[in-house]
Amino acid sequence: MKQLLNYFLICILLLGQFSCNNSSEDKSNRVHYEIPVLPADMPFSFKMFDLPSIPSKEYNIVDFGALEGASVNVSQAIHSAIKKAHKSGGGRIIIPDGKWLSGPIHLESHIELHISDNAEVFFSQNLFEYLPAVLSRHQGIECYKFSPLIHAEGKTDIVISGKGKFHGQGKAWWKYNKYREKAWSKLILMADNEVPVENRIFNDTSENYLPPSFLQFVNCKNILIDGISLNYGPFWTLNPLYCENIIIRNVNVETIGEYGHTRNGDGINPSSCRNVIIENCIVNSGDDCFTIKSGRNIDGIRVGKPSENIIINNCIALKGHGGVVIGSETSGGIRNILVSNCEFYGTDRGIRIKTARGRGAGVENIFFRDIYMKDILYEGVIVNMLRYTPRLPAFPLDSLTPFYNNIHIERLVAENIHGKGISLVGLPENPMKNIFFDDININSYEGMCALDADSVFVNKLILSNEKSPSIVLDSCRNFWFSESTFPRGAIHIEVNQNCSNINFENCN
Repeated sequence: MKQLLNYFLICILLLGQFSCNNSSEDKSNRVHYEIPVLPADMPFSFKMFDLPSIPSKEYNIVDFGALEGASVNVSQAIHSAIKKAHKSGGGRIIIPDGKWLSGPIHLESHIELHISDNAEVFFSQNLFEYLPAVLSRHQGIECYKFSPLIHAEGKTDIVISGKGKFHGQGKAWWKYNKYREKAWSKLILMADNEVPVENRIFNDTSENYLPPSFLQFVNCKNILIDGISLNYGPFWTLNPLYCENIIIRNVNVETIGEYGHTRNGDGINPSSCRNVIIENCIVNSGDDCFTIKSGRNIDGIRVGKPSENIIINNCIALKGHGGVVIGSETSGGIRNILVSNCEFYGTDRGIRIKTARGRGAGVENIFFRDIYMKDILYEGVIVNMLRYTPRLPAFPLDSLTPFYNNIHIERLVAENIHGKGISLVGLPENPMKNIFFDDININSYEGMCALDADSVFVNKLILSNEKSPSIVLDSCRNFWFSESTFPRGAIHIEVNQNCSNINFENCN
């Protein structure tokens, strides 16, 4: 009996030793990725998540028959490399220096797609290579349409890395844009009539044409996109959908320039995603640069997935319709957003938060800190709930009524704003509430206006506007201005109907 007990003890010790050695070996054979440093004084709880786990073994596409020169399609070589790596538990797919032509790239779990510094991938202009159609959203409504150029669905632990470039060759798609409006109207009608998603198919180049995003992961987890450039895709550019635990850093996006202009060429658009870090990115866009969405109208409410716990830090927006935009597809809800240390140059608007009647859900706990913007075409800051419908008559309050609450903007400098410095537009049936401005310096053509807003706190505002008055308030209540400065000689404030409890303290 004693000998048997000793035997079992030895076995347990050996198993423990093997387990420790095996764990150490697994860790040493995994790629190490840098963990982001979260901004100081996070205004909401954000728990740092695990980075992707990728085996370090490499699979060079040349070894699978890829020919350099961008004249021979290397899709099969890329897919063969991914398949072999996936069967072995994962690994790194290497696209070496040179020019390469490819069709859509579909990634698997535990795969890193690494594009070398002097590599450029040009995507095929044969649109039917991007079929069969895959599950997606088009401007916030679920449907099946052409595959994204880079795609994954239901995968975990995915990395795209390197300083090379992916070129979407979007002109092949843009020439069919004349069919988009009719197809988009058809999709809206399908969603309103609750047609099953599997029957919403848009997979041709005529009346059922809806273009795909450039890079879209759907229902994926543990994602890192680091260093790459994405240029001139068919539609939205980097668009994770229903994903969580995402890092997007050191990415460059260009959708307007010498090659042309991607219509709706938004830059980086997480949609109904959670736990997202976007840092050190530059977007030169023909549409919104950085934007957060969560579904449109009753279809977004049906899905019911919010965008939450998102950080955008140390990023630059060039041109584009907006620097950082929240909405207008907000039907799943958007909350716990921090935008910090960002710069916007020459965009149509700097900060833009937008929704509309019929979207439902709310936008809440939004924080902008340490923002610089210059040469903005319209508003420096616009927070708008009223789009597509007249203000009056007020709508009844119901599940489709959106709300805004707890929005903070602090330490903002805005130079040469061609329109209003700040514009707040709520709804008469549901005014925006609890809006905070602190340490704001704006040089603009017009000053600040507010309509249907409640509980707005403005501290240390320096407003230099050319056109009087500096402040226009209409149907607002519970406003506090403190320690703020307005242009000398201007008519400082115009208070219109239905305003109450407007307060100024220690202002010039």
